[in-house]
Formats: sequence, C-alpha cells, structure tokens
Amino acid sequence: PLATLLVLLLAISLGATALRGQTAGGKKIVDFTADIMKSIHLGDTTAMCLVGNVIFYHNGAIITCDSAIRYGERRMECFRNVVINKETFYAYGDRADYNGASNIARIYSPLIKMVDKDATMYSYDFAFNTKTNLGYYATTATLKQKESQVESRRGYYNTKTRELVGAGAVEIRNPDYRIKSDSVNYNLDSEVTTFYSRTNIWNSKGEILSADRGWHDSKASRYFFTSDAYILTDRQEVWADSIDYHSDSENGVLRRNVQILDDGQKSLAFGDRALYWGERQHAILTRNPSLISFDPMEDSLFMRGDSILLYTMDKDKAMRQDSLARSLTAGGAQDEEEELVVTKPAVMADSLATDSLAVDKVEKAPEVRERKGFFAWLKGLFKKKERQPKAVAEAAPPVKSDSAAVSSLPDSLAVLAPLPDTLAVFLDSLAVVAPPDSLANDETVRILDEATKKLDQYEAQLSRPETVPDDEAAEGQGPELPAAPKPWRIEDETPSTHNADSLVRTVKAYFNVKIYRTDFQSVCDSLISFSLDSTIHMYKDPVLWNGSNQIVARVIDVTTQNQKISRALFTGDPIMSSQVDSLGVDTVHYNQVKGKVIESFLRDNEVYRTDVNGNGQTYYYMTDDETGDMQGFLVAECGNITFNMAERQISTIVYKADPVYTIYPMDRIPEDQPLKLPDFKWEGHRRPSQREVFDRTVRPSQREAYTALPEPMFPITLQIMDNRTRMIQSGAWRDRNDRVNQDTYDFIRSLGY
Repeated sequence: PLATLLVLLLAISLGATALRGQTAGGKKIVDFTADIMKSIHLGDTTAMCLVGNVIFYHNGAIITCDSAIRYGERRMECFRNVVINKETFYAYGDRADYNGASNIARIYSPLIKMVDKDATMYSYDFAFNTKTNLGYYATTATLKQKESQVESRRGYYNTKTRELVGAGAVEIRNPDYRIKSDSVNYNLDSEVTTFYSRTNIWNSKGEILSADRGWHDSKASRYFFTSDAYILTDRQEVWADSIDYHSDSENGVLRRNVQILDDGQKSLAFGDRALYWGERQHAILTRNPSLISFDPMEDSLFMRGDSILLYTMDKDKAMRQDSLARSLTAGGAQDEEEELVVTKPAVMADSLATDSLAVDKVEKAPEVRERKGFFAWLKGLFKKKERQPKAVAEAAPPVKSDSAAVSSLPDSLAVLAPLPDTLAVFLDSLAVVAPPDSLANDETVRILDEATKKLDQYEAQLSRPETVPDDEAAEGQGPELPAAPKPWRIEDETPSTHNADSLVRTVKAYFNVKIYRTDFQSVCDSLISFSLDSTIHMYKDPVLWNGSNQIVARVIDVTTQNQKISRALFTGDPIMSSQVDSLGVDTVHYNQVKGKVIESFLRDNEVYRTDVNGNGQTYYYMTDDETGDMQGFLVAECGNITFNMAERQISTIVYKADPVYTIYPMDRIPEDQPLKLPDFKWEGHRRPSQREVFDRTVRPSQREAYTALPEPMFPITLQIMDNRTRMIQSGAWRDRNDRVNQDTYDFIRSLGY
C-alpha cells in the first residue's frame, strides 16, 4: 500500500508538471507543484489539496505558500507565508487567492507588505495582475524609498516600470521637498513625480510651488509646470501658464501670461516669455513685456518695450556704468554772470515799450499774465495731477486693473531663467557702455534676433505632452536648460557672493519703449535704470509729456528718490513746447523754449526751479486770460534762463548773458520770422495711452492664501506604521523578507521556461 501511495503521489506530481503548455478554453493553465497533493471533496466538486513547498507559476509570476487548495486549472487559494514574486517585486500576506482566467491575485493580511528593490510599501489590501504587472490598493498605502515617502488613499503600482500612481490625499516627502496633491505618478527609478491635478509643493528653501499639471525631478531639483503655475518666495510671487524651474540654481523659463510681483522692489513684471538666472539675479522679458512700479502713496508707473532686461551687478561696476552714461549727456557749465533779473514780468513789458519793434499796446502787459500761463506748466512737471487732461483721458480708457488697484496689491517677486550660450556676448555688451544715441545699436539688434531664434528653438525642444513625461524625461534627462552666461568681462564673479547692500539692480528696455503715469508719459528707443542712484536714462528720440506740454531731447535723465522724481535733465537740443490752439491743420501755434541743456528740480513731485543753460530761446504767444485770443508773439534769446517757482507759480525769472526780447503783434509778424524753433517737432501722435503701455489683467496676491495652506502631515503613514508596531509587539503579524529559494527556480526551469 505504501508503494502504491508513493506511485500515486508521483503520478499526480508528474501529471501536474505535464500540464505545462496545455490550454483550457484558449488560456494557459497555471503550473503548480507541492510536497503532498491529494484530492478532496468540497460539496459537489472535487479539489486538490497541496501541502508543503507549494509553488504556482503563471505569466512569469511565482506564488509560494505553505498550503493551498486548487479548485481548478485556473483557480486556487493559498494559506500561510504567502509570497507573490515577479522579477524584483515581492508581496507578502497570510492568505491569497488567484484566478488564472483574470490573472488577478488577491492578498489578505492584517497588514500587507510589498518590496521592490530599495522600496517598501505597506497597505491593508492588495491585488496583483500577473499579466499586466499592475498591483492595486483601495484602503490607503504608504511607500518608502531611501529618503522619500509616498502615501495615498488608493492607487496602483506597476512592477515593470516601477511607477506608483496615487489618488486621493496624496502626500510625498523628501529632505528637499514636500508635495500635496490628489493625483500623482511617482517613478522609483528616476524619482520623477508627475501630477495631473492641483498640486502644492513646499521645498527646503521655503518656497511654495503650485500648478494644475506638471512634473518634478527630485534628482535634478527641477520643476516643469504646464498649467496655471505659481511660485511663492519670501519676497516674490510668480505666475505663468508654464514654468521650467531649477530649484538649486533658481534658474527658470516662464511662458505665456507671466506675472512677477516683487515685494522689495514694489514692482510687477509681465510678458509672455521670461528667463531668469537666480544665482546671478539676471532676467529677460520678451513677447509684449511690461513693468509696473507701484506705491500706495503714489500713482503707479507703467512701462513696456519689445525686450526688458533686469539684472544685478556689484555697486562699483554700476557706478562705472552710470558715470559713463552721465559723461555722454553732461551739459555745459552754467554762466554765473546774471545780466538781468526779473522779479515781476511787468518790468520786461515796460522795457519793451520803447523798442521800435515792440507792440504799441502793451499797457495791459498781456505778457505778464501769459508768461505765467506759458511757463506755469513747468511747476507741474512730473507732478501728480488731480485730474488727467481731457485729451489724455479720452486717449487712455480705463483698463481692467487700474493704477489704484495695482497700488493696493500686496507685493512680491522678480524671477525668471537661463539663456542660450550665445547670449553671453550679449550680456557682456550690456555691462560695458551704452552708445550716446541709443542703447540698441546694430550689433545689439543682431544679437537680440539671434537670441530670439535660440529661445524659440529651446522652447520647441521643451514641448512635450502635458501628461506623463516621455521616457527621456522619466529618467530625469529631459532637455537641458542652457547654462547661465557669465555677465562680466572685467571680473569673473557672481553678484550673489556679495552683501545685498553692495548690489545694484538695473533695468534695460529695448525698442519701442513707452512709459505711462497719470502725471506724465514718455517714449524712447531704449532705456536704462539704476537702483544705485535711482536714475533713469532714456536714449534716441525720447519724448516726455506733462499735461498738454511736451519735451523732446536727445537724452532724458530722470532721478527719483523714494518713488518721487527729484530731478529731470534734458540734453541734446532739448525743446519744451505746449500747444496754444488747434483752429486748423495749418494754424496750430506752439509755445517753445530751447537751450543746450534743460534741467528741472522737483520737491514732492513739484518743480521748484528749472534751468535752461546755453543759447536759451523762447517763442511764446501772448493770449488774453478771459477770451483766449492771441495778442502778440514774443521772441526772446539769452545765454541762460532760470525759472524759480513758489506756491506753484513762477516767482522769479533770471535771464543771463545778454538777453534780447522782441514782441510782435499778431498781424505784424515778419514773414521771415520763424514761428517754430529749429528742430521743433510736435510728437503728439507718439504719446502713449495707458492701454498702449499696459493691457493685461493684474492677478491679486495669493501670499496670504498659500501661507495659510495646511502642510503635509502624513496621517496615513503615521497610522499604518503605528499599527505595524502594535501588531509586531502583540505577535499578530510578522514583518517578513522571504525570497524565492533555489528549489523554486529549479522547478520553473524544469517546466521549460
């Protein structure tokens, strides 16, 4: 009988092995073996009982256990010390059932443990598809790999790609960051986290990053956001549709609907593409870029240009640049010899009454009133007006976010990202000296064109589907950001190595530069601004308007203190003018003042003195205060002129160096007498409206909302690990690390696999 039993058991065993390669209903059966196998009756059916070193093999997956019941060719139930293994993946439980038809193995245990190389995961339920290599959990899980931890309420794990997809209350942590989301894909090999819903990230630098879609490369400290991206730093806030950001270097590329709010600088930057080098604190804005400088106590200043550069340099370099710029625009020395001082304009009228060319009817001295009327605009140069002139108001309809709204914004940022290597020469050229007429010379134009092409190529290279990264990105490779160029020729050092007090921030704008504030507007070809001495230099055909008045010059320099203009310098044939009437196309008259250099000094945004130095000339139409009728035409010439202001009125006019005056009646102006000064141009068609300078919607600060967000606390991990400790101590559960033994591999090889 014993020999017969042994033969029977051997026959059953050999029969099981012989099932290799057979099919049932078109599907391959599950291979199996055990130390002891016998048939048992379960109700109306017959099953096979397997005891000792039980092994099942199907779809390349191995299931081992102490005992099992085989209900059919494709269905079995496993008991005690269950291990499911496929390639590097292991799952441990107390019991499991496997359906070879659906390829699903379900594991049961007070706590289920899964291991894949250096990653360990715990959950309360787990089902594994041996064909698709997908494992599922629905009652929370936590995974730890090296220093990273991932938890979620539900999700699946792909043993082939080593990707964990979590959904519901997903939280991820690492020494360098913490992530909170509702749906993520975490790749254990590349350590790239891809997310598909609103995700918030807190990094070790104290920054908060957020987006609706994108990915994070932990190894490279790189963030790539593709939908509604946002970054919050201690001083700045950044918005964009797309952001490519390197956290280590703080380099980044921002695309479409870019807004940067800077707390410290009280400024907003906009564009549809922005690049930023964090370590060097350099940035470039392109594609309809604009800036807003705002202050709660002052009107906001709006500026735009085709390209805007913001960068930081050491104070000594900035002083060299600024001194060179000043040397290009310095005016001549003022003649200190005062030939004529007029404390009352009537004195001049009296002296002119004896001139043979003077007007006979000067008793009313209309020029007394009109001299005040003409030069009175000087007292308000750059001054904040109570009401915008009607013509300007009509030309500048309100935008969605007006200056008042901007001024009330909480403050925040100025970051962006890296440029191609070819722009190193471009930044070098910016650090040297600007040409006298324009910052944008032919070489600059050529390099800007090359930069635009390079940036377009780079942006095309970065284009990718806005879901799971491709294989290259998943491996943490991805298209590399170009290295940040070295900005200085003289010294090879980064500004960030110096004390913040020694740094100077500079803004440069190129091509079609326009400025708008309610009290003045300006246009020019190029502009440079230094925070060192709060100066703004405007080059090549600059024009400045104040109310109904206009100033043109070769170069305009403006100095500010505490957001207020303190000085304005106009050099290179400056002409100040105002329009007197507009009766017809050919009958417009203009009041005009010209000199070699014109300089205005302001206090609390009000002019208290204006100097016209060198070859001072005046063309002025005297009009009646009540009727507005023009009564005479004044032509005046002298070396220098000084206008002193008091209580918004001209208190003293000082004419220096041989003043000469002539007043013509309107009907007796000689035909050879010019009515316009040499080089006079009325540039009213170039005057920008607010909408021309700024046509975007300002996003309100989100600092308060984001700083109040609850940070990841990892409650799932805490609860699972607490239960694990309790069950180990009570003996209800063992933390196992079993591995498939050699006998199992021998059995699989015997099947011909």
